[in-house]
Amino acid sequence: DMARLRRCIDERGKIVGRRKTGNSAKIQRKVTIAIKRARHMALLPFEIRDVRR
Repeated sequence: DMARLRRCIDERGKIVGRRKTGNSAKIQRKVTIAIKRARHMALLPFEIRDVRR
């Protein structure tokens, strides 16, 4: 689910650590793999550029 994956990345597109998300290590590994797959399929960006420039 893309909405769940978007909650696990910050405003710059980086994967948020499990201490901030509250995930267990097992779930965090699954989330990380899912985010990387979504990036590869172009569903999520690799990085979000700063719009203020």
